[in-house]
Amino acid sequence: MKSLRLDFTRTAAGADRLLDALLGQLVCRKSMELVWFLDRSH
Repeated sequence: MKSLRLDFTRTAAGADRLLDALLGQLVCRKSMELVWFLDRSH
């Protein structure tokens, strides 16, 4: 039973890391779009 909990924790941590990576990618892309937009508007 203990190993099952450990496995679940590892999976949750992995999902959290994946979510972090996706969010970071999205934020990076959005900020790049914003910079491009501001650059164009000048």
